[in-house]
Amino acid sequence: MRLSNLLACCCVIAILTLPAEASRLGDLNNLGGKELSCSNYRAAEKYFLEARSIVAVTAPGTSNEATILCNLALAQKNQDKFEQARKNFLAAIQILERLGIKSGDAAIVKANLAALDLQLANNLGQAEKTTKEALDEHKKTFGENSEQVAVDLNNLGAICRDQARFDEAESYYKKAIEVYKAINSDDLAIGLNNLGELYARQNKDAEAEEMLRQSINLSKAANPSTYLRATNSLAGILKRRGKVNEAEQLYLEAIKSAQEKWGKTHSCVGDFLSSLGLMHSAQNKNELAEKELGEALTITEKTLGMDHPSTAIKLNNLASIYSKTGRIDQAKMLMLRARTIAQTKLKPNDPDRMTIERFCTLLQTVHTGAPAAKAVSSKATTKASTIKKPLRK
Repeated sequence: MRLSNLLACCCVIAILTLPAEASRLGDLNNLGGKELSCSNYRAAEKYFLEARSIVAVTAPGTSNEATILCNLALAQKNQDKFEQARKNFLAAIQILERLGIKSGDAAIVKANLAALDLQLANNLGQAEKTTKEALDEHKKTFGENSEQVAVDLNNLGAICRDQARFDEAESYYKKAIEVYKAINSDDLAIGLNNLGELYARQNKDAEAEEMLRQSINLSKAANPSTYLRATNSLAGILKRRGKVNEAEQLYLEAIKSAQEKWGKTHSCVGDFLSSLGLMHSAQNKNELAEKELGEALTITEKTLGMDHPSTAIKLNNLASIYSKTGRIDQAKMLMLRARTIAQTKLKPNDPDRMTIERFCTLLQTVHTGAPAAKAVSSKATTKASTIKKPLRK
């Protein structure tokens, strides 16, 4: 469920407060929105937190506050701060309902909450019900061909996909693609990626590759998260079909493209390096893998923070190389830090946390330089070394 490719709309309700305050509030909201669109979620959260502190004093209980709360929740959701995000989505909905706003913007926020519930797997049945209600409201408010309708169709596709209702999922995804095309949306890449991943899940590799290549071509210029996801999905198909060199070239081109468009320290670059390093590790190109995984960790620490869940994942991946090459003490140091982050930031039943804890426990049984170090890099470490940062929408 963590990897559900969901799209959440950034609210754009007009900011209505006193002139000077409105100007600052509007600037912060716009700056945060810009960072959201570039997948710079940590920076976006900073802007929205400042905006929230202003609107809570100048315009509490207004649609302006609901807007800021929703946008803040989006930034938090995409950093895996799920409880905080859910709290802010609910607060936004409560404000809008007190104001008597039940469609339009309220439907957008409810759709985002349903998407979060889907991602957390809280209640698929309720998520589907809420999303269908939002879809009806959006069709009435914005028309059949609108960004909001496409979002709902994508989310319904994800709900059906995760219940193995593949035919229904395919239908929803295709309808979303039709809407994106009709409105000439940049998010067409998201719809194509979703359909490609659905085909890949059913081992329809030819159909999946066609969709994913289209998604990559469209997203590489403006959508880092979709570009990353589609590239990883296509690389997985290529590796499964024995086209390892082609998969490697795909990652190298993606790294170069991401560096040119978003800078060498963008989180997307770190994720591509991590994926490439994991692939090289599986090929026993350990020196190259260590370099790439080390760079990925450095970038993630810089862009997302030293205690972010994605940092724990990168620590885990680098530790797997250290253990594989007999440097158990170094691996233990990294994994102790990874475990601390995971236990602080992730729920006990989170798959990444459980894998990190399992690997950390296993490492404690191995002595430095002992022949048993080789065992650490077998089945358990292979699983640990394939943890990837959850991809977001």
